[in-house]
Amino acid sequence: MPATLTAPRPAAQTSIPASERPSLALLAQVTSSTARAVALYASDMPTNYRASMDDATRIIGWIIQGTERLSLETVGHDGASLRAFNLLMIEDTDGPTDRAAYAHRFPLARRIDKAQSAAATLALLSLDVPGRTRPARQAA
Repeated sequence: MPATLTAPRPAAQTSIPASERPSLALLAQVTSSTARAVALYASDMPTNYRASMDDATRIIGWIIQGTERLSLETVGHDGASLRAFNLLMIEDTDGPTDRAAYAHRFPLARRIDKAQSAAATLALLSLDVPGRTRPARQAA
């Protein structure tokens, strides 16, 4: 067993494998945080997942996977619906019909909460996604 204790650990994956790079073009099209949350909801992301600043590669992989499962159009549409519902909740104007539609689309409340948290974590990392341009910063 001592060999087990002294065996070097494999290095942490810090970049996207070449086999997954073509899918980055798809990721660049999933531009809103709520659309990314929808993709994460549909992915293999564990429901008990706790987002970490070190998990960008894993989160990106799940977003790509969820988008491929649902389609770019569905992710965008459902992301816009999720954003609208979030705004209704913030304004405390969501009614029973809104809550029923939300529960129908996202029956696992904890999972959509975790998905939104992971999408927000990715946004905080300010990753440069290939194919996506950022506006130039204005001088203060």
